Amino acid sequence: MKRPNTVILLIAYFAYCAFICFMEIRHHIFWRDEVRALSIAKQAESLPDLLSLLRNEGHPPLWYLILKSLYLIFHASWVLPLASILIAMVAAFLWLFFAPFSILERILFLAGVFPLFEFSVMARNYGISMLLMFLFCTQFKERLTHPYRAYLPLFFLPFANAHSALLTGIVIAALLTELLFKKGKRIADFIPLALVLGAVGWVIWTLHTNTTSSLVYSPGVLNLDSVIHAVTLFVQNPGHALIPTFGHLDATYNWLFRSLIMLAFGLLLIRRPVLLLIYLATACAFSCFSDLIYPLQFRHQGVFYIFWLSCVWVDHSLPASKTAWSRYAVPAIIVLLLVWQSSIALSTVMNQFEIEQSSANLVADLVHSHPELKDAVIIGEPDFVMDTIPYYLDNRIYFPRGNRYGNWILFTREWRSAMTLEELSDTARLIHQQTNQPVVFLIGTQIRWSLGSSSGSRFSYNQSLTWTVAGLDRFVHETRLIGSFLTPTSGDESYDVYEWVGK
Repeated sequence: MKRPNTVILLIAYFAYCAFICFMEIRHHIFWRDEVRALSIAKQAESLPDLLSLLRNEGHPPLWYLILKSLYLIFHASWVLPLASILIAMVAAFLWLFFAPFSILERILFLAGVFPLFEFSVMARNYGISMLLMFLFCTQFKERLTHPYRAYLPLFFLPFANAHSALLTGIVIAALLTELLFKKGKRIADFIPLALVLGAVGWVIWTLHTNTTSSLVYSPGVLNLDSVIHAVTLFVQNPGHALIPTFGHLDATYNWLFRSLIMLAFGLLLIRRPVLLLIYLATACAFSCFSDLIYPLQFRHQGVFYIFWLSCVWVDHSLPASKTAWSRYAVPAIIVLLLVWQSSIALSTVMNQFEIEQSSANLVADLVHSHPELKDAVIIGEPDFVMDTIPYYLDNRIYFPRGNRYGNWILFTREWRSAMTLEELSDTARLIHQQTNQPVVFLIGTQIRWSLGSSSGSRFSYNQSLTWTVAGLDRFVHETRLIGSFLTPTSGDESYDVYEWVGK
């Protein structure tokens, strides 16, 4: 409390915490990728069982272990936002009170899109990366005197997500190189780094072997030629996968704008060749990952952004001579980049106020308003939009493509890709006969039909639904529309709700 400007930092911290709690509680409707992780964590009965359930998910287990631990304590679904908010709060505390930046820079960062929404309100596993990277930065100066304490965050970092495993491997390679040239080194000095490297290897090996049958993970041909092509593309257009697309810009200016941002990122590290080399290696690795394995989404780009900021943190924490560059140019570039992030945050937050992300909560309200549907079995098409429903409803969900009850779909090649409307009607009849309970259909807005015509719809993950005139006529006569939630959404979780009534 005796430090300068502590009161200002405390006000900024509590304002940040209050805002993300307000957004999470009042204005955030959970999306299927968020709820899916909670459903898996709730079902797991042990650690081996959890690892088995994560097969084909493409994510390491840390986030799921956190959710499982909290669920064992509170036995409530609200542990999902609780975990995300707590992680964001701790990361924000580390940033505000330990980062070697000006007050303006620290506050501007918290107003950016990643700490303000993507890694806090959005309950995903990427906020863990922000927390662990910041925690490592606070211990960076102690890496040689207290290596276990310093490298503990790096040990857990690869278990957060695949992208963090990638950057952790590069950082550990650099730290090992530093240790090799250190005078008076001992074998014991290499043990903590070896443990982290082992964690990275385990995560990469597990993700590779567990996604061979996944429909989501569909890598191209991985050979020397494809890697060289990906590296060449990064050199020609370094920001194409790492910087968000700006739709309002012409394609030419978009390329230029992305390249300028990447250049600005690198300029801030130019005083430290080693840090600059680590930054460029990570940028290239992320870009190649996007081109060869899985396209980088905005949240993945956020992991790279936090990593770059951590590099600047490390740079600022090391002694350096005071020059005009470090005194004026560096803060100016940092402020401009942070303001850019804040402008994205403004549009993202306003979008939360104006546009619903999902209609799952409205479907739950509809079912609760019909007592006769209390124990109804729910069928959805396309079925992947059903993953959100378990957060708001306790009703049983049946997936015809997988011929199973559950709370999330399996993105595997064994999951049926093609379905017909007649098969959905047959499934509803069979379920009603077996359970003697009502059956409710959630038909997504991706499916549009006209009476008297046969057609079909194709969805993500190579799924399709087709119908004939007779099949559509049968569905209409065997169901009744009880609700329609077709308001514009930024996602695809809007539904027509039908109750199966039979003939």
